[in-house]
Amino acid sequence: MNSKQLAGAVCLVLALSCFPARAVRVRVATWNVQDGVGTPGEADYAAVVSTLQRINPDIVAFQELNNGDLNDWVSVAAALGYPYYAMGDGGTFDAGKHNGFFSRYPILSTEQVREPAGAAEIYRWPLKAVVEIPGALNPLTLYSVHNKSASGVMEDFVRAVEVRRTIQHIAAARQADPLQAEYVVMGDFNADVGENQRVQIDALPGGLPAGYLPGADVTFPVPYRRHPTDPFAGIQFSQLDPFQEDSVLQYTHLSPVNPRRYDYIYFS
Repeated sequence: MNSKQLAGAVCLVLALSCFPARAVRVRVATWNVQDGVGTPGEADYAAVVSTLQRINPDIVAFQELNNGDLNDWVSVAAALGYPYYAMGDGGTFDAGKHNGFFSRYPILSTEQVREPAGAAEIYRWPLKAVVEIPGALNPLTLYSVHNKSASGVMEDFVRAVEVRRTIQHIAAARQADPLQAEYVVMGDFNADVGENQRVQIDALPGGLPAGYLPGADVTFPVPYRRHPTDPFAGIQFSQLDPFQEDSVLQYTHLSPVNPRRYDYIYFS
């Protein structure tokens, strides 16, 4: 199998609360496509198309779309019948990797999750999209997230701050529009919730990139254990369990040496 066939695609069906006697069902997927979707005629490109045809989601959250990937990515949308799409700009410390969305339904607005004024913290800005779902009382708000990769104190600290910023963004959106109540946060969080994790980070770690500056609200110790589940449980978001097809395995990163669960879907 090539890298696209091995990539961790996670999908689910959501019932959006609408009227008490009726719900609108929306099928969503998240996929870190690992260095872009390829170009037409390549095996990677064909694997992206065939995988999404099989899963058949209404909305797809992407991570690791590349600079210069837009035209090929849009051609995938056209081939699969997604008339609406949006790609983010990158991030503070990794402008080359982009988050994005395909949607069968109108994307009403998009916004990137950025640091508070004066801070420099987020490697790849999460992308928020507000989507109009036919028949639903209110729009659906989705976030595509790609947190810092690798393992170590520095990486754990960066991920903890990045998730904090996503949750703060959700809190601000809820306050601004209480009727906008349906949220999905999904993507590559780069931490396996099932592995042993450090309890907290007690001081600003070494190894941070030049120019990294945490916001004034970041005080120590910074909690980390059960990342990313606990922060979302704190705002009453539920986690969907992923399963490999025809199995009970929950890995989303299918390394033959050390398979792990990095990709998650949380919903309000």
